[in-house]
Amino acid sequence: MPSPSDTQTTVQKSEPWTQQIPYLIGDPKKGIAGIFPEANRLYQSAGPLYYPGQAVAGISTEREAALRAQAARSMGGSPLTAAGAAELGRTLGGAYLDGNPYLQHAIDAASRGLTRNYRSAVAPGLDSAFSRAGRYGSGAHASAHEAAQQNLAAQLGDIAGNLGYQNYGTERANMLNALNAAPAYAQQDYAEIAQLDAVGRAREAMAQALINDQVARWNFEQQMPADKLRQYAALVQGNFGGTTSTTQPYSSGAGILGGATAGAGAGATFGPWGAGIGAVLGGLLGAF
Repeated sequence: MPSPSDTQTTVQKSEPWTQQIPYLIGDPKKGIAGIFPEANRLYQSAGPLYYPGQAVAGISTEREAALRAQAARSMGGSPLTAAGAAELGRTLGGAYLDGNPYLQHAIDAASRGLTRNYRSAVAPGLDSAFSRAGRYGSGAHASAHEAAQQNLAAQLGDIAGNLGYQNYGTERANMLNALNAAPAYAQQDYAEIAQLDAVGRAREAMAQALINDQVARWNFEQQMPADKLRQYAALVQGNFGGTTSTTQPYSSGAGILGGATAGAGAGATFGPWGAGIGAVLGGLLGAF
């Protein structure tokens, strides 16, 4: 009989489920590759491979044409802007204050009625009146004509002055409006520069996208070995069986209980009553 100072070692060994084993180690006859061989094959293979084509879409012909047109307009400027700037300079310089080609026509049109009235009515009327009085050609007759002509000249001068004043006021208002519009025209230069800058930014963005694509490929190649190792480790993990050993001081009671447990496990092969039979036999064996 063992002494109390003796120890006993209990070995417990578990194995994968029988139908699970082909899927772990493979079964070529059944066409099953198996997790472990497949994990090793994947690890030894050249993959995964990065997409071999360009990962960034190339610039379209329409966009390229638009960028070229935008760049040309930005560097050459708009002909409308140039024409507007030239007209702005003439207006600010007062070119239309005395150079209105239609001002004299307006004065003539307004004066035409007064001149016609003088010639057809005023002057003949004076002549007729002095003729009836027998003083035609006298000094008084001449004085009357001079006074009528001075009155006509004053009226014509008023018309010319009023129309000239209106023209001057209109052009002064145009000059002030042009002066207020000058900063907007000056700012247009910066707007065209901004358009050229926008073209540059678009080209830089496309170039940077292509660079980022190359960097991503480089990083992928650098990281691929570590990623494959992690994938391999993840595939081979799992509780697929093992062996454990437990050593403890010998005890007759523990021996009986342990023998009964072991016997119950062994007796399970004898059917529903096998566990009980095995436990009895194991208990008896454990007592020795």
